[in-house]
Amino acid sequence: MYLLYEEPIHNPRLKKYWLEGHKSGTVELVADLPGFPDNIRLNEKGQFWVAMDCCRTQAQEVFIQNPWMRSIYFRLPVPMRYLARLVGMRMYSVISLFSEKGEILDVLEDKKGVVMKLVSEVREENGKLWIGTVAHNHIATLPYP
Repeated sequence: MYLLYEEPIHNPRLKKYWLEGHKSGTVELVADLPGFPDNIRLNEKGQFWVAMDCCRTQAQEVFIQNPWMRSIYFRLPVPMRYLARLVGMRMYSVISLFSEKGEILDVLEDKKGVVMKLVSEVREENGKLWIGTVAHNHIATLPYP
């Protein structure tokens, strides 16, 4: 048995922490990611979906190195879409499906943010993907596969 977790700060990646067995207490790299991971959800096949805000910009790197700047930025009384444009963030998301070994099985990108921006969650249920975000007050559903 293991625990999957995100390491989003400096090098966005997924890791496996083994809870029991001969690997107990050890950590394995599962996958390097192109963006900031936000939530990991297993499907019925033991594969896992990762929702990511993509992709890293110079401004985001500055915020990572200076948490006090990030704190001020997110407290400004200006809508997120204007703040993002101001610092050059690209407001699109990537949803990736990985095997238990970290192999990329599928990648869904919405580079124009038509379906959903700032995806924070994806869950596969009954032939559909349920996609949630922190930027909207609704969810999106897509037939899958």
